Order: sequence, then C-alpha cells, then structure tokens
Amino acid sequence: MSALRTVFVKEVRDNIRDRRTVLSALGMAVLAPALFMGLMSFVLETTVSDAEKSITLPVVGMERAPNMMAFLRQNNIDPVAGPENPDAAVSNRDYGVVLVIPGNFGESLQAGMPAPLRLIYDSSRTKDSERDYRRVRDVLRAYNSVLAGLRLQVRGISPTVVQPLAINVSNVASPSAQAISVLGVIPYFVIFSMFMGGFYLAIDTTAGEREQGSLEPLLAQPVARASLALGKLLATALFSAVTLLLVLLAFSFAIDLVPLEKVGMSVEFGLGKVLRLFAMLWPLSLLAAAFMMVVASFTKSFKEAQTYLTVVILVPTLPLMLVAFLAPEATATTMAIPSFSQALIITEGIKGEWVSLPLSLLSMTTTLIVGAALAFLAVKLYQREGIL
Repeated sequence: MSALRTVFVKEVRDNIRDRRTVLSALGMAVLAPALFMGLMSFVLETTVSDAEKSITLPVVGMERAPNMMAFLRQNNIDPVAGPENPDAAVSNRDYGVVLVIPGNFGESLQAGMPAPLRLIYDSSRTKDSERDYRRVRDVLRAYNSVLAGLRLQVRGISPTVVQPLAINVSNVASPSAQAISVLGVIPYFVIFSMFMGGFYLAIDTTAGEREQGSLEPLLAQPVARASLALGKLLATALFSAVTLLLVLLAFSFAIDLVPLEKVGMSVEFGLGKVLRLFAMLWPLSLLAAAFMMVVASFTKSFKEAQTYLTVVILVPTLPLMLVAFLAPEATATTMAIPSFSQALIITEGIKGEWVSLPLSLLSMTTTLIVGAALAFLAVKLYQREGIL
C-alpha cells in the first residue's frame, strides 16, 4: 500500500508541474462552458429577435387584396411590389419568399369560392428563407380562418359550428424541464471534458514514459508492477474527477449568464446541485482513466497514443447525443450503461427531477464494476514484458 501511495503522490506531483496536463484539465473545464454559453446566448438572442422583427414580403398583384395586405402589416410582415418573374427571382436568390395573387383572386373571393394564392420559396435555400416562408404561411392561414368566420356570419351561421372541438393545451413541464430542449448538450460537454482531464496523464504514464526511456528503469525498481500501474491509474482518475468537478462548477456559473428567461425558461444550478451530481458521477472518472490507460498501453509513442485515444474517446461520448435528442427514460436498462446513465443523471438533475436512489446506485455500481474490470486489465497489461 505504501508503494502504491508513493507512486500516486509522485504522479500527481509531477503532472501538476506539467503545464500541458494542467492546461488540458483546466482548459476543458473553462472552454466547454464558455463555448456553450456563447452558442446558447447567440441562438436564444437570434430566436427572440427573429420572432419580433418585421420581414419584407414581395407580393405580385398586391393591389388585388388590400385587406390581406393590411392584415400582413398588422403581423409584422411588410408587403412590397414583387418582381415580374417571381419564379426566376426566387431561383436566382434575389428573394427568399414571394407571394403571387392571381387576377381572379377578387372574383373568386366575392363568389364565395376558394381564392387562389401562390407562395413561392426554395426549400434548398438557407434557414432564413425557410423561416420567412413558415412565418408568412402561418399568417396567411390565420387570415384564411378570419375570412372563413366572416363568410359563415354573413350566412347567419356561427363560426363555432365548424369548430366542434375546443382544445385547451396545458403544458405541465416546469421551466427547468422545458430548458432541457436548450441545455440538452450539457451532459456531452461534461463527460467529454472529464475524459480530457486525464487524457495526457494516461498517455504520459504509458506510451510517454516508454518513448522517453524512463519506463524500463522504473519497472526495475523493487516495487510490484501492480502497485505502479494502480498508482498511475488512480492519479489519472484523480485528474479526471477534478476536471469533472471544475466543469460542473463552471456550468453552474455559465447557465446563469444564458438568457433563458427570454424564452420563458429558468434553471437553478447551484452549488448543492453541483455537489450532488459530482457524488453520483465520480465513478465514471475511474472508468475513464482505466479505459484510456488500456488503450494507451498498446501504443509505442506519445503521438500514436494521442491519435488512438482521440478516436477511441468518441465511443463512450458520441452516444450521449442521443440523450439530448431522444430524451430516453431512466430505467434499469438505461441506468446500467456507463456513460449513458451519467448523461441521464445530469439531464434529470438539471431539470430538478432527480433519478431515483435505486437507479442512481445501479448506475454507480455498474460503472464501478466496469471500471474495476478495465483497471484489472490495465494492471495485467502493465505486467507483460511487451509494455517495454
């Protein structure tokens, strides 16, 4: 035990002095929340401003429907004279959306027949074109409903006759739960940062020392190889765990700066929630350290290990995007999957709807079991002569 402790303290001390390792841990803890905060602030600001700002709509034959033009203006759409060849104008990207009012529009309207309209846009265009098209389409649908109601009233029929259902929608999701649609990528950032926290230390303790020629003299010391391997592994796990704590703290600060209130959302992510999440997530740092040491032990140089680990780390982190897009439920099956279950814990924790204690313990237990198995494999690989 004393040998293991000595190796552990040595590795921690040496790597605290290593600027590259420290910057890797601290850099990801700061960069990930900063990137997230900037991205989310931009998206929310753009969404709110786009919904409020007025758009210009080229209209061919706008004089044929003055009441419709007034309705469009009331809904922040400014109609202007359209081009002579609207199809070519949209295809050539001179305009994003063009509304065409045919010559028989007024006659059809007065006759009580469906009055034709033509809305031209290019679905292969940028997001702005698609957004403007949807906005104009929704306003025209609203105008269509107004005209339908007026036609019924003229005939002495209540508009409610064609509305047999009165659907009232009640969204019972809390503001924090609604915010998950925006904050769903946080688990990916957190877990990826945790892996990167021990990334360089995992390489240095295997391929790095082999390349520098310091591994052979170290193995010649009267110390069990198991103690050497476990000491290095625990040091790597410590750096991953510290990075995990730092990135959670950084996100608790960053979320407060994201203008969620502009879209009716709010999230409480204080110190208590950070510590609770860390208590449930830390077993993954052991798994991450063992996983990276196992992969690095098969490489011969620092560069080779860096290349392999950069690709291999995607295996446990890419599936986390499923949590953001599919919103799976926390069940015995999903909580038994390391990395995936931690993403669910983070997601539910942000919502304030914590995963039940039995399922949380299942996640921690299975993660520790897989981590212990990978640690055992790392020790065995460290004991083989091929490690030199």
